[in-house]
Amino acid sequence: MNLYQFFIIVAFYLHRVLPTAGAKTSVVVYKDDKCKAPAQYVSITSSLTCTPQANHYDPVCVKGAAGYTVSDCINYNRGGWDDVGVVRDTLEGVSYLGVEKYMAGRGGQGDYMTSAKMYRLDENCYSNAEGTASHRLTLDRSATITTYSDATCTNVKSTSMIRMEVIGVSQAWASMDDMTAFFGGVPPNFTVVGVYDDSTCSNAPTQITFSQGFKCVAPPDVTCRSDGGSHFAIPGCVSSFTDYSAALFGAKSPYLIVEEYSNPWCRLAENVTTYSADGSCHTNAGGTTSFRASINVADSTATITMYSDSECTFVTSDTNLDGQALSSSPCMLYQCESRYNCGRRYSVGGLGGPSSQGKKTAVVAYEDSSCLSTATSVTLKSSLTCTPQANHYDPVCVKGAAGYTVSDCINYNRGGWDDVGVVRDTLEGVSYLGVEKYMAGRGGQGDYMTSAKMYRLDENCYSNAEGTASHRLTLDRSATITTYSDATCTNVKSTSMIRMEVIGVSQAWASMDDMTAFFGGVPPNFTVVGVYDDSTCSNAPTQITFSQGFKCVAPPDVTCRSDGGSHFAIPGCVSSFTDYSAALFGAKSPYLIVEEYSNPWCRLAENVTTYSADGSCHTNAGGTTSFRASINVADSTATITMYSDSECTFVTSDTNLDGQALSSSPCMLYQCESRYNCGRRYSVGGLGGSSSQGKKSVVVVYEDSYCAISPIQLTFTTPMQCIPPTAARCETLFGGPNAVYETRECVDNLDKFVDSKFQSTAYLIVENYANGTSCQILNSGTIYAADGKCHLNATDGTYFTIIQEMDGSIAVASYPTSSCKESEAVNFIVDSWYVNTDRCFGDRIFRTSKMAIATTISIPATSTPIPQTTSPSVTEIEARLNTMFPAWLWDPIPPRIFESDGYHRGHHSHSPGHRHFP
Repeated sequence: MNLYQFFIIVAFYLHRVLPTAGAKTSVVVYKDDKCKAPAQYVSITSSLTCTPQANHYDPVCVKGAAGYTVSDCINYNRGGWDDVGVVRDTLEGVSYLGVEKYMAGRGGQGDYMTSAKMYRLDENCYSNAEGTASHRLTLDRSATITTYSDATCTNVKSTSMIRMEVIGVSQAWASMDDMTAFFGGVPPNFTVVGVYDDSTCSNAPTQITFSQGFKCVAPPDVTCRSDGGSHFAIPGCVSSFTDYSAALFGAKSPYLIVEEYSNPWCRLAENVTTYSADGSCHTNAGGTTSFRASINVADSTATITMYSDSECTFVTSDTNLDGQALSSSPCMLYQCESRYNCGRRYSVGGLGGPSSQGKKTAVVAYEDSSCLSTATSVTLKSSLTCTPQANHYDPVCVKGAAGYTVSDCINYNRGGWDDVGVVRDTLEGVSYLGVEKYMAGRGGQGDYMTSAKMYRLDENCYSNAEGTASHRLTLDRSATITTYSDATCTNVKSTSMIRMEVIGVSQAWASMDDMTAFFGGVPPNFTVVGVYDDSTCSNAPTQITFSQGFKCVAPPDVTCRSDGGSHFAIPGCVSSFTDYSAALFGAKSPYLIVEEYSNPWCRLAENVTTYSADGSCHTNAGGTTSFRASINVADSTATITMYSDSECTFVTSDTNLDGQALSSSPCMLYQCESRYNCGRRYSVGGLGGSSSQGKKSVVVVYEDSYCAISPIQLTFTTPMQCIPPTAARCETLFGGPNAVYETRECVDNLDKFVDSKFQSTAYLIVENYANGTSCQILNSGTIYAADGKCHLNATDGTYFTIIQEMDGSIAVASYPTSSCKESEAVNFIVDSWYVNTDRCFGDRIFRTSKMAIATTISIPATSTPIPQTTSPSVTEIEARLNTMFPAWLWDPIPPRIFESDGYHRGHHSHSPGHRHFP
């Protein structure tokens, strides 16, 4: 055995036979010999070896000197999730604290987690199964974990403290001190104290304080008692500060809730105070300071002032809150001593109705008394109170002077989505325009949405139910919304304009002028004009223009007519510019489509022009300018030249397009007057087949001569023109004893096509993207059967096996012959960091099927003696890697063992015969 072979065997066997990288050893400790839940604790560690149970769901229970254990090998993810359900199942029914530790400087990064332990959330002593160590938790506002060197929690070995702050930042996927932590099961209750002025605690409280700790520390006696000063108090343990505040204050005693978080994401409230908001001076608990809080229902504002004395004389802080802060309760950042800064939320209650708590009041207007017809409008607004229907799906219809309404309280999200389906159901069957408005400078941020309204997309007059106001839309390239102070759209109150540009940027989750907008139902058609040279409009057009507005403005007469100049035209309304262009030009008249967008994400085409690409000079509509367009099918390029005159003499622009721009139709940024700049897409048609836009040319490789059994390989490309075969044919690709066969197709939906072909066979997808596009422009891809069997690689006649390791990484082996001998293998790894994560590496993205990939190689046994073979050369290895993943660029890597790149984990061995990417 030479050195190369040694490296190959060490790398391959260390990774495949003892697959520990990423997988962790779980040890579950039980008190009983049945090893039944709930467990005493669960410990998870990283180690070089990891032995799974033969049956995860019927594991072997092992007796120790002081307890029993079950060990397993699992894929563990932060937050207590694992692929077998060990944590969930073994601690079912109890509350617990999970603590996860990481390598220095890598806190929160799953690949760098070194250990995790789940502790039952009580203060009992728990021994390990061997009786050599134990631990105990001390619970209060923090949790102190003490470990001992004996089984009875006597000889202290170490102590560590988990602060509530760690739990909060962990919920936002951050970390502290290279540690994350979480509550499992039912989280601990708040410790609550209701503060009263009266000795019977029968009136509404003046203040309620809630503190979140690792256990509730209220005394068992929760009766009214003196607090030792001028107040009386009722302590207790509660799970919800909103429900408890509402219960103590009632519906008619106003109160203000202030939530305090030790992180800027408002995850896990640590301290909450509910203040009486009756406008009077109240002494805080303790008796030395005071506060005054009030709510102005008329303008939806509130004020809370804190004082340094007990009589509301010396102001220490004065906080004024607007309606948005109170109704939507956004997380408001403020500086504090916490590493990440802190956050606050505010809300109100006791105003005669339920507190809104971020929800919105929906008012649906109808013209019929049953409130069952399509609504005329839907209005959503933020308010301090929000009253839900008793039954969302059988609401009460209320009669007004000029119509009918249904009101409800819903969770609304931008784009017309809500938790009850109010918008979807009440406007079903009609097209509508949704307009959402936000606080200044907060456009697009859900917590800061102040209102939303859905307008039917027509130009009728719609009154409100009271008959006191109305609105009408004027629709063209923009939508003008006019409101009136009467029921008949007579007395103008205000006008506002929605441009198509707003719809486009909103589809990319941006906003304009603190506003987002969207189309609901069927969007409006394009206004289209086909331009012809002949008076009968019977030949292929020279040009087609499409314009997207809020309604189609084509005349009802769509016959061929003179355009007033040298052309003839057919106007009309169409929903698809691609289908209409294909219909007018036909399959054999080449054309070039140019799509114009007023945003850089190519969302919602506003103007589209389809040009005849016959290479001739054509006058544009209007007759004063001209163009010449041509397509070179041989090299998949196209050119379009624009001229300032009518005879193609004076060039104003010359655009050359390569095959990628035409086949994949990427969004190409260019500068314009739009706030976000603009985008263009190009595509072609009329080349003898259907347009390639969105379609893939597919070659499917089979091992059976009928092309009926699940394939072994599938390649797809995005050609400029995708031409399907005239009939399905199964043809021989490679003959001989290991023959393979192929079929070719042109498909619209690649995902459905792949699933229909591979069916019960797992597969690996390698997507190849255009160089330098950060995996945004897809060129091609190859899909390999990943069943652990030896298959022919149709690209070059070599063979491959693909399996998935315990850590989620993919192991690929390439062989020169069909025997797939391990001694001849070139083995390389796709790290789990790049599998099913959409992470781009080397212009590639790697995915797997939803079906589990094989975990072991399955090669038929053979009685043929294994011949002595020489190690493959570096050149041969590079060639095989480039074949499996075409066009891959590899840097030479010298032989080395356990190389770490300093960023991703370095658990794989590298050698000329064992490549690891990245």
